[in-house]
Amino acid sequence: MLFRRYGNLYGELSDAAQPLARDPDHGARLLTEFQDWLLFGTDLCTPGMPFPARELLLEWRDAGRISERAFCKIAMETAIRQFGLE
Repeated sequence: MLFRRYGNLYGELSDAAQPLARDPDHGARLLTEFQDWLLFGTDLCTPGMPFPARELLLEWRDAGRISERAFCKIAMETAIRQFGLE
């Protein structure tokens, strides 16, 4: 896994919902292990547009597959830290 090899590598999850959902146990472990290097993002946005990654993160948080802490990091805190938005 590249995240283990390169400490300065970050990933965004805009198109990750389908691959993560294929194996929910592995996907949740991946999100938990790399929560400090993953960000929720998208490269386009329109009103009413569905965001499958957002829905998956919310569903897994609510079901306890990922912790509230991991959810907060992926959804917001990693981007704030990485881009100096504080």
